[in-house]
Parts: sequence; structure tokens; C-alpha cells
Amino acid sequence: MRHAPRAMIALLSTFAGITASAGDEPNFRIWIRTPDSALALRRAALAAHRKLQDPRCRTVLSEFKDAAGNTLQQNLEKIGLSPSEYLTFVVFMDARDMKPSASSRCQKIGTVAIAQPGGRIVGVCSEKLVRLVAQSDGGNLVIHETLHTLGLGEDPPSSAAIDAAVTRRCGR
Repeated sequence: MRHAPRAMIALLSTFAGITASAGDEPNFRIWIRTPDSALALRRAALAAHRKLQDPRCRTVLSEFKDAAGNTLQQNLEKIGLSPSEYLTFVVFMDARDMKPSASSRCQKIGTVAIAQPGGRIVGVCSEKLVRLVAQSDGGNLVIHETLHTLGLGEDPPSSAAIDAAVTRRCGR
């Protein structure tokens, strides 16, 4: 029996929505069809995972509340996961594979990802993400979107206010 090369297995697992992990690295739910975008998102998710290990960064979860008045930290405690563990339950999906409204939001200047408050799916504007991760680690973007999945709405607070809080607590 002939075995598939590792590169082919990694490529196929990316398309199947499974990301291979090396050693103790977490498995993220990345459902993105282009390998360069999937790799960029994996790098960003790893950066977010690393940042969320820092207690100072984790305080950003107590800074924001959902529509019911609960802090995002309280929402996370209800499901019994640490912030870095929670990242492995968020599904990162190519926005082109979502409803047309999600994909069209990628046309807006400055939009790199989209998440509904309390949802578990983050739509990613793949090409923009690749450019962002080439300029920074992308971890703060993943943290920003993760805050939405924990119930944070937007406007208010503005996207810029969320970014500023994440940067203040988690660094660049």
C-alpha cells in the first residue's frame, strides 16, 4: 500500500476542516479552502492562543459585556473553558462559503473577519487575512472575533474600541 506524502495529507486535512497539529499545538477548526489562507489563519490562531495564556491579556474578557449584561469572562466560565481552550471550539470559515451577506461584507474596507454575537463561526476574508498576517501576527484579530463569539455586540462598542482594548491588554 502506498502512503500519501505528508504535504498532501496536510492539504487534504485543511480542505476537510481539520488542521493537523505538531506536538502540543492546539487543533483549530479551520475550514478555509486556500492553503495560504488556512496557513495564515493557523498562524493568527496560534498567536491568539499564546497571547490568551497571559493573565493580562485575558482581562479583556472582563472588560466587555454581552447584551444581557454578563461579562464575556462569565460567559466563558459557564462553558468551563479557558480562553485559549475556547479558541479550539470556534470555527473559522472562508466567508465566501457563507451566506452572501457575509461574503459581501468582505468588500467593506477594513473588514477582515465577521462574527455574529454568540455564534461559533467566524467568517474570514481570506485574501485580506493573508495580507494582515504578513504585516502582524494576526492574533489580535482572532481575539477580537472571539470576543464576538462570546456575545460581544458591535456599535457599541465600535470595532476600533474593541481593537484598542485588545491591543492595550494583549500587546501588538
